[in-house]
Amino acid sequence: MAPTRKAQRKLSGEAFCLRVDDTLLSSLLFDLIRTMNVIVKPFLDTHAKAYDLSLPEWRAMIILAASPGISGEEIARRVMMDKMTVSRALRRLEKAGRTNRHKLPTDRKANQWYLTVEGWTAFDEIARAARKHEENVLSRFSPAEREQFGELVKRLMVYAEDDLA
Repeated sequence: MAPTRKAQRKLSGEAFCLRVDDTLLSSLLFDLIRTMNVIVKPFLDTHAKAYDLSLPEWRAMIILAASPGISGEEIARRVMMDKMTVSRALRRLEKAGRTNRHKLPTDRKANQWYLTVEGWTAFDEIARAARKHEENVLSRFSPAEREQFGELVKRLMVYAEDDLA
């Protein structure tokens, strides 16, 4: 005897998730996800392999380059990643000799993280290629479109962050 429709849904997990339909697949937010995946693909195909570097590690390096001495918790907040992912990324970077950490004098559990000379060398090389790739992708927009796009992305981020609060 075949299971009932209700039993089938429980077995397949449908009771706990939305059905994906064409409207979701063609939504702006799904397009943004796909666009980001396409934009970071060259990084993953070249630099990630050449430097044995994951995307979360690269994101952490960007924040460390901009804010040396920052905590892992603050990195997680700035790049909107969970603390465990950032912690693993920082520890892998440390193991590879790209970061080091110092205990905060006021909080023995928290660390201040820094890029090492090796970390800065890798960062500079990858950042140069990333900027070139970004310029290539965005060069197809007029200056006015670039400015408008930048403003829209910033507003979208503010709205999305408001929804998290």
